[in-house]
Amino acid sequence: MVKLAIIDFCETIANFQTLDPFLEYVLKNERPVGYRVLCNNTVKHILGFLNRISFKLGYRHHLRKKLMVLTMRNIPVKNLEKYGEKYYDIKVRQCLIPETIHLIGQLKEEGYRTVIVSGGSRFYIRYFMEEYGIDGVVSAEIEIRDNRCTGRLLKECLGTEKVRMLDEYIQENKLVVSKKVCITDSPSDLPILNECERKIVISHRCHKEWVTQNMEEVLWE
Repeated sequence: MVKLAIIDFCETIANFQTLDPFLEYVLKNERPVGYRVLCNNTVKHILGFLNRISFKLGYRHHLRKKLMVLTMRNIPVKNLEKYGEKYYDIKVRQCLIPETIHLIGQLKEEGYRTVIVSGGSRFYIRYFMEEYGIDGVVSAEIEIRDNRCTGRLLKECLGTEKVRMLDEYIQENKLVVSKKVCITDSPSDLPILNECERKIVISHRCHKEWVTQNMEEVLWE
């Protein structure tokens, strides 16, 4: 039997949304023309408009993200690993939220197995895991074949998909879970919060209206 601590990454451990900036960082170094096109304000506006339409129709496609991954086609995996390490060192590490790091330390002392469940990428999350002794990660998945990026985003670890992917992780690792705690910042994680006995919400400076009485709220500056 294990106690499981489920921890979001973006705006919970790091204080920003981490995946798109990572993809931009890769493209800026590998595909400068593609990077400039996708970062053009007009293109971003059009893709944002198309996203809003698709969301209203019930499709959860993040078009700009998918196009950035498509533009990464044929980049060697060794390059992505190199960029992941640099991105963590120069961008992510300085943006970690101390209150969350403290909570993770407490949960580890209490004997919890820690797993990050995030819409970010293991290409840089792995370095946080190594630094802070995290046991596992469930994340968005960029497809790799023959040691190169195929240009496909296979999985987006968001909303109810987080619950399904976490269940897969539990089954694959043959875990018998006695208790779950979840740490997140977002109401999009309510499906996974609702499966946990202890619910901890990380909030920047002020109370979040969606937080209920059965949740613990931690404010950070």
